[in-house]
Amino acid sequence: MAKLWLGTLEPKQAKNRVHLDVVPANSRHDEEIGRIHGLGARLVDDHRDAGGDGWVVMSDPEGNEFCVTSSGDDHSASVNTGGVLGVGQ
Repeated sequence: MAKLWLGTLEPKQAKNRVHLDVVPANSRHDEEIGRIHGLGARLVDDHRDAGGDGWVVMSDPEGNEFCVTSSGDDHSASVNTGGVLGVGQ
């Protein structure tokens, strides 16, 4: 499945209407966070517990927020991930 994301010239006005949850399929949670950070995303909020379970909120360079979740936490259990990517509410 191909995805095409188009940018706009207008700045972000409100909370995103679509929220993406990224669930690592082939890497550890912390590795995926590091990989995405290396691509230019920034950490917004960290909801991981001492054991590393939970999720982090990140944003792309344009300010669009998304979460990187561990596969077993309650946050990702509420979305249909198909193993890789889900759209939350």
